[in-house]
Amino acid sequence: MREATLYNAILGAGTYTFTLHEELCVDATRQGNLAHLLNHCCAPNCFSQAQTIVHADGVERHHIVIIATCDLEAGTELTYDYRFSSDLTLPCNCGSTSCRGAVNAPVRHGPYDQIAVPASDLRTL
Repeated sequence: MREATLYNAILGAGTYTFTLHEELCVDATRQGNLAHLLNHCCAPNCFSQAQTIVHADGVERHHIVIIATCDLEAGTELTYDYRFSSDLTLPCNCGSTSCRGAVNAPVRHGPYDQIAVPASDLRTL
């Protein structure tokens, strides 16, 4: 509810929420770590993963872990795909060749969404 009512109003102004499922999200807007410095990219070199960890006090806490998709050299900018849901569209300026044009472009689930053909392979009839 907080994400829908409060943070949609300040979209792009420093909100750091990860929705884990319909009733739970991890909110690092007011408290978090250096991961909030990672930028968005439509062709990222990292991905996020939700993990539930039982701490020494016996309390279950939900964490978001950032994992590199490949070996990265020191000094490489870490990026991941923000792809969040919102009624507002946040333009993307990542500069990757596969840029969607919007950070929060909807996820498609059609039968042809995973097919990629290089433009050089396309022919006109």
